[in-house]
Amino acid sequence: MKQQLIFLLVGVAKVLSLTQDQKACSSRFIELFSQEAFKIQPMSVYANLTTDICFPQITNIQHSLKPTICAYQGLFVIEYIDKLGVSFPEKIRAFADDYCKNIQEAMNDKLQLINILNSYQPDYQNYTQKCEDYIFSHSNMWFDPTKPSDDITIGVMCEAYQELFTSLKSYNPALKYEDAIIYTYAFIYQTLIDRYDMDFLNVCVDSQLQANPEDYCNELMSKIDFILLNEDEEKQLCSVNGKKMKKRCHDIDRVESEQGNNISPEGHEYCFPCAFTIGYMMHDYNYGVEKQIKDVFIAFSKKATGILKDASKELQQKQDKIDLQKKLEKSQLTSQIQLPA
Repeated sequence: MKQQLIFLLVGVAKVLSLTQDQKACSSRFIELFSQEAFKIQPMSVYANLTTDICFPQITNIQHSLKPTICAYQGLFVIEYIDKLGVSFPEKIRAFADDYCKNIQEAMNDKLQLINILNSYQPDYQNYTQKCEDYIFSHSNMWFDPTKPSDDITIGVMCEAYQELFTSLKSYNPALKYEDAIIYTYAFIYQTLIDRYDMDFLNVCVDSQLQANPEDYCNELMSKIDFILLNEDEEKQLCSVNGKKMKKRCHDIDRVESEQGNNISPEGHEYCFPCAFTIGYMMHDYNYGVEKQIKDVFIAFSKKATGILKDASKELQQKQDKIDLQKKLEKSQLTSQIQLPA
């Protein structure tokens, strides 16, 4: 059974009052996450979620930041919907309504936190307290969290934020708000991804993985889910990286047998099948996630170009109508015959 990622889900009510636009959003959300499509092509579902559902729903934010916000929101939506499992049919409506009704408010709350984090110097005495007070007093929505897991305390999360902004401002003391948004969204998702490492290592047994890397890895993948991969892609991830681990451990053993006691303690390498394998897997998975996010930016660019073209075409059509009307009015003008007084 897959481990459940439990977020502090605030605001999901049995009945939500939705506007017409929000109802349309909710219907598209439910249609998109039909179980069959989601399991077969999760990356396709993710792409459609970000560009077709998220994009129209968020406003009051500069256009260049929409891809970042929608891309990372989409990853959390996929993450959480994937955990519904067999309860999907009876719960998907509540999640769809909650997402479509609260997406704007959740984004505003998060951006306000980022503004607070960026407005103070990280060495400010009450930096973490300001952060903790804000997170504690605001909703931590499942699709756009400020703290991505209940396993992480508010205090630990705020200390992590402080470390992040200390690092960012050591390179750029005048960090722009827009850049702070991009870095923070990426950081929050990476904080969640890091849990994969821990989950894998907590259940993995080195001897079993080394003895039968592919089958044992597939068994573990039923507990630790890579949400943007379907079942076949997860098996491929296990197969490829299990072989990498076997080769690396073989090379370590070969060096050990050839050089023996001539290896200095600091130069000695040991075989850690679980750590090696999850390291390789996370590298490949993160590469895939980054590619998906880049694809989102490309899709947004195309959508924005299309919107501009449509707006330009509509404006030209209006101007053509105005010009035609002026011509008609001019053609109907008469000149009165002037008679002597």
